[in-house]
Amino acid sequence: MAVAFPVRLTDMEAIETVYRDATADARLQLHGRLIFHDLLEDGERIVLERRFPNELAGDPRGDDATFGCRVAWDFRARELVVAMLCYGDEVLKGRLDLVGAVEPAEDTAVLALTATGSIVELGRPDGDGKRPWVYRPSARQRGKRRSGRDVIDRIKTGDRLQLGRVRTSETLAIAAGPALAPSDDVTLRKGVLLFTPEEDTGHSEPVTDELRVKATRYRVLVDAAGNATTDADRAELQLRARALALEIQDALADGGGRALADVAQFKTSSGSRYDVSVAGDGTIDVTRHAAVGDGITTRYGDADIGEQKVVLGAPLVIEHDGAGGLRVKSFIYRVAALSGR
Repeated sequence: MAVAFPVRLTDMEAIETVYRDATADARLQLHGRLIFHDLLEDGERIVLERRFPNELAGDPRGDDATFGCRVAWDFRARELVVAMLCYGDEVLKGRLDLVGAVEPAEDTAVLALTATGSIVELGRPDGDGKRPWVYRPSARQRGKRRSGRDVIDRIKTGDRLQLGRVRTSETLAIAAGPALAPSDDVTLRKGVLLFTPEEDTGHSEPVTDELRVKATRYRVLVDAAGNATTDADRAELQLRARALALEIQDALADGGGRALADVAQFKTSSGSRYDVSVAGDGTIDVTRHAAVGDGITTRYGDADIGEQKVVLGAPLVIEHDGAGGLRVKSFIYRVAALSGR
């Protein structure tokens, strides 16, 4: 199934946990087996090879590949994997939505991950259209943390960002929201990921909160559905996201929660407001009011959530009428407040 990063996020977390618990010799054996390299997609491997052409020469999967070649590739792959995990944590802390693109004047903050593991923070545009930005380079990259303030062109997955004199590698993931979480700079610093496993001790302990992992998986499934290359892939991912939303709802409310018809209004973690109205025949309409912008509202006609419930702190998938008489799904990442009838 061809979908965009970061659908493999929780798989990466499981392997990284095993790696951190391993001895130095066992870590080298994991690298020799390309345990992290095999997590990446071809596009990500191509970018890594282009970024480090002298170090990553040759095909590590070839029959004639040396152990040193495999280890070199896998160490670099792990740097990118851990950067992805750091990025996913920051997206959750900031309660951001994963998106495919952000327009230059769009009134939203942005957190982007590049294909070599760098993280870019972009503030909301000021009155002159310029965004404050911070560029945090990936581990072992020959560059310093940089900042500036510039007009930034359209930000789109797969494109490079031009930040002053800094030109990033291709973006793997883009998240947007009202504001970024306070930065504690959890990106990997120079000297953290060295080629001697005994010294590889710089990353914080892995998070084992199962609900957080499930929330991460929900977010990435929704993003993957939006980037799916075929309608069949998209439908499959939407079904998986809906099932996971129900699982998170049950975990938070212990089987409770409110039916959609019993809710008058709810708000999301990004600040949007949803008004719920019930007609005499039982048909439910939901009207979305954006948190920022020009006050445009969106109507979700004949809305249905099936066996789901509206639960504080949980995601929600709403199926409703769309263009051309089609039924479509809209995804809410977190219900932050609600009021009943």
